[in-house]
Amino acid sequence: MKLTLFLALGFLAGEITVSQAAPVLIEARAVEQRTELSLSTGCQAYIYGFATGGGYDSSAFSNGSQQLLKNANGRITAGLAITTSNRNDYQTQTEWHSIGGFGVSGSQYVQALYGQSSSPGALSASVKFSLQGRALVVAMALGGGHQYLELHGPGQLAQEASTAQGNAKPIIIGRAELGPGQYEISESTSSLRAQAEAGAGQDPNNMADLLGVFIFSDQPTGLVSDNPQMPVPQEVVVVPTPPTPAPESQPENKTLRVAPGTALEVAQPSPGIAEPAPQKPISPSEGSPPDGSCESRSAYIVFGVAILVFAGLATVVVKMVIPRGGGSWHMD
Repeated sequence: MKLTLFLALGFLAGEITVSQAAPVLIEARAVEQRTELSLSTGCQAYIYGFATGGGYDSSAFSNGSQQLLKNANGRITAGLAITTSNRNDYQTQTEWHSIGGFGVSGSQYVQALYGQSSSPGALSASVKFSLQGRALVVAMALGGGHQYLELHGPGQLAQEASTAQGNAKPIIIGRAELGPGQYEISESTSSLRAQAEAGAGQDPNNMADLLGVFIFSDQPTGLVSDNPQMPVPQEVVVVPTPPTPAPESQPENKTLRVAPGTALEVAQPSPGIAEPAPQKPISPSEGSPPDGSCESRSAYIVFGVAILVFAGLATVVVKMVIPRGGGSWHMD
């Protein structure tokens, strides 16, 4: 009986921790000469980016929380968006343009950093950050007004998708599983290639670099960065709050579930005696429980049962030893 009581008390006082699945990159795509992109359905969050030649006007994405970058001529040349929709699009009058995106699921925490440069002849952008926990990090590099682009970062950073070929404006998507540490991710266009682009008639004022770094995790990462953050829509992810203790007026929260077929005796209160008031739930850190708690009641029950068992055994012994018929009893 003591074992059963201790198990019950452990169930009532213990904490149950449910581990979350690690964030997963579901799909990453980058396509040339298109302004619309559809990804696999069912992802928790979708990130989109576009880059254009920058010589003519372009619009923002049709949905999502966005970060847009204008070049030195004041035209939108690149953009990022975070949304829950598996489809997104934008409008542009430029001759050369691209769009890319990816979907992620299994994350309780989503944070978005970005770096940008829109000065004439912009050649690079970077994001520096530090982590105190593990996270899935996905970077999206957008080279507006460029034909060539490179993505740099820690050794774990692997390219998932790219349009950095030919005349298409480059987009590169890379991912890495990172642990605690300090990191830098950057995009760049070499000066020689920039000169080649200028020699081919590319206006330096049309160039602009936008880099987004997105951090997904199942626990707080302790992210620290001097780079600005993009706002993450609440519908993408809701950061869980610590659990609060149940109010004392709700004793039904203390429910002991018994397996089918298990006998359970419940002591009924004697007539005229008030039921003890419900007590605060006991946590392992609180030490000994107050009088009237589950553990003190169990001690009373065990003590009472022990008395009953002792009395029963004494009665049996007396009946076996004392002779029937009223004879005398003596020791041999």
